[in-house]
Amino acid sequence: MATNPPQLTEQNLALHTLLMESSTATEPVPTWVESLIAEERIRLVLAEHNIPLSSPDNLDIDADIKHITEAFATLGHKDHPLSSSKLCEHAHSTTADHATYRETPLERFLTPGHGDPSYVAKASLADAGIQYGSMEDSERRRMIGEKNAEDAKTTRRKARHRAWMEDLRIE
Repeated sequence: MATNPPQLTEQNLALHTLLMESSTATEPVPTWVESLIAEERIRLVLAEHNIPLSSPDNLDIDADIKHITEAFATLGHKDHPLSSSKLCEHAHSTTADHATYRETPLERFLTPGHGDPSYVAKASLADAGIQYGSMEDSERRRMIGEKNAEDAKTTRRKARHRAWMEDLRIE
């Protein structure tokens, strides 16, 4: 059974924002970049042990769980690839500004490694000097995503201004 992720609509974004603002977590919540890197680490381990996963455009969670469960049954619990403590390690930031910082959807979209198949992400991250699945590079990736989002906003503002200026010339 293939499932599609929820669409990014204004209503879903508003619900997400409301949920994020109202949540009172007692433990630190990993940032989006940390979650992205954790997903990369899982993909690396699964690929290393030849455990196939469905592709993001044809997601089949039931088949993915079945493959992981079968691998878990064949290997001992301690030998299971997903039992690695390093795999789930998060580098939670302890500074106050990072504890309250939430990436915008645009920043998430423009963060290096997001949305690309792993073979594309590995190459593009390597070109940027970032190691795929490296928690040490999480702050750098977050900053690149933030800068890319700001650059996109600036470009949009300039395009709007040019269009406005052209409209003035026509009239």
